[in-house]
Amino acid sequence: MKTLKLLLNCAIATVLLMGCSSDDSADSPSGSTLNADFTFTSDGSTFSFTNLSDSGLNYRWDFGDLGFISNEQNPVHTYPIGGDLKVSLTVTDENGNEGYVVKTITAPEIIIIDIAIDGDFSDWDNVEVLAENTSGEGAIQLMKVWTVGTKISFYLEGNSEMLMALAQIYMNTDADETTGYIADDWPDFSGAEIMFEGPFVNGSWGNFFAQDAGETGWSFNDTVEGSSSSNLDTSAVGTNNGMNAIEFTIDKSILGLTGDYLSLGITEYSDSWGGVSTFPGDGSFVVIDL
Repeated sequence: MKTLKLLLNCAIATVLLMGCSSDDSADSPSGSTLNADFTFTSDGSTFSFTNLSDSGLNYRWDFGDLGFISNEQNPVHTYPIGGDLKVSLTVTDENGNEGYVVKTITAPEIIIIDIAIDGDFSDWDNVEVLAENTSGEGAIQLMKVWTVGTKISFYLEGNSEMLMALAQIYMNTDADETTGYIADDWPDFSGAEIMFEGPFVNGSWGNFFAQDAGETGWSFNDTVEGSSSSNLDTSAVGTNNGMNAIEFTIDKSILGLTGDYLSLGITEYSDSWGGVSTFPGDGSFVVIDL
């Protein structure tokens, strides 16, 4: 009897242990909530989102701007608008469980720059200064450049002597400082292949000329094919910020650009070819990323 009772107790204990056991691999209850989370970093208007959610299989990002969405796990998104925007992430696992999180990001204001050569210099307010005459000497004091589109647009600001009656613009168009004309005013390897020479204000003559005297020789006798004074569109000299100012464009097509930058220097003359100003004035060219 004692042996039978012992066996029965052991059997009951075994059944109880089996009934109380748990299986870690069992499915989660349907409809349970996942822990959804993300972080983000930004570079200007471009945001990189990093998913931190638990057990996600499918992702749906709503970036908060006009319905743009993504199903990537870690998307990158560039915002076409600025301001405070709500970004949401919905995560679903293989069992249909869902998690949701929303965070507010601040995208920088989108500034639209549209340069028109019309003497209204307010177009340039949001364009950064590219080069300055730090010596304070010379008529031309600073330059801004805008390269978007088929033209390169320039803004010059200077003192009352900056009238741009006549000018020569030496341009390095092949991104090689050792080829072309290395000018005395720019000894730091200017390497100009093209020069514009002529009046800025009235446009009565002037053209783009190619350097044809070999390395370091000064001779710009070959007219650039297809060019004319009309390829340089300029405003009249006006005033801005209490300074003289002028804006102009050059067609990219006639420069034959072969590198990832254009560099240049400007010599300004009076209408009788008297020297007025050299810009930037520190022995180097202004480098313009294209």
